[in-house]
Amino acid sequence: EHYRSEVGNTLSTRHKDLDFILLANFVRGAFSLRTTNDINLNEVAKLIGGGGHPKAAHADMNNENLKLFFESLKK
Repeated sequence: EHYRSEVGNTLSTRHKDLDFILLANFVRGAFSLRTTNDINLNEVAKLIGGGGHPKAAHADMNNENLKLFFESLKK
């Protein structure tokens, strides 16, 4: 929980081929999005009812977002 920015930034730096890193916190019930790439995560998070900054954003882990999350894992 306390290191999500550092973990997200490190993973994004090591995996430049990924647009962003999504961290799922099932205890807090939230998704954290992090990137070091040229993408505006605030705009991405808005699509699922969240918000934030261009390089760091969040969204609630509600039923709809959980469904999207688990469907994306199948791809």
